[in-house]
Amino acid sequence: MFVVHRNHDFIEFHSNIAFHTHVTRLALIRSMDTDGLGFDAAGMLWSFHFERPAAGISMLERFLAHTFYNPDFRVAVTWTQVRPYPLDELRQCYLDALAAGDDVPTQFVGRDELVSRVRACATFQDFVTAWKWQSTAVENSPSPSSS
Repeated sequence: MFVVHRNHDFIEFHSNIAFHTHVTRLALIRSMDTDGLGFDAAGMLWSFHFERPAAGISMLERFLAHTFYNPDFRVAVTWTQVRPYPLDELRQCYLDALAAGDDVPTQFVGRDELVSRVRACATFQDFVTAWKWQSTAVENSPSPSSS
């Protein structure tokens, strides 16, 4: 499943759907789950929601989360089916994340090459292949000493 955070211009791939995860207090304070979407291999779009602490988050915890103390903790994740999606929607989210300048997807590969590969994707598996390529390209490239 590809998970995108549209307002934060971020994309990541998870081979399994998580029903529990670790999140920081700041992520909960900023409600980072409210703009998150999941694109699954069956063509369904999902929204998700992180369980909030029953006692809430105190003003002191809110202050500290914005400064130097922002621990993470395990929370339940609730997934809600939204609707079927066209592959072009996943492609656009992927390209938007790349355009936003998040260097994680392109830390080991060229941005132009990755954009080209994403634009050429015709199936969900093609997107997975592009993701795996960007994630393992450094492992597959020749070492400087072998040149």
